[in-house]
Amino acid sequence: MGFILQGTWIIQIGLALFSGWVAQGCSLHQLSRGNYTLRCKGHMDYHRASAIATLQFNCQLAFMVVLSVDAYSVISARSGGSLESSSAAASYRPIGFAEMQQLENSMNFTLDSNDDDGEER
Repeated sequence: MGFILQGTWIIQIGLALFSGWVAQGCSLHQLSRGNYTLRCKGHMDYHRASAIATLQFNCQLAFMVVLSVDAYSVISARSGGSLESSSAAASYRPIGFAEMQQLENSMNFTLDSNDDDGEER
């Protein structure tokens, strides 16, 4: 999904810059062959352009999250991936009080170290 997001973001920015849909007060300048920069008239125009780009990215990210969740739910529904129908979930059962007491009585836990060889260094 990250590659798809990156690719669609590059396409969106390319369309915005090269079609003239840049923020008001800013324009695209060619520095050299294949090297472009966005120049704004003032400080406020620069911040407006940056805020618009951030808003576009956040909207695109939200769209990609919704799209991927929808795709996952459709794929999961078609493959029958519900937890209730799986055989592994049906084999588990809750532990009763008597079994819990038996586990507590059989536990032997110590804090011995493997590095302790009886000699002090």
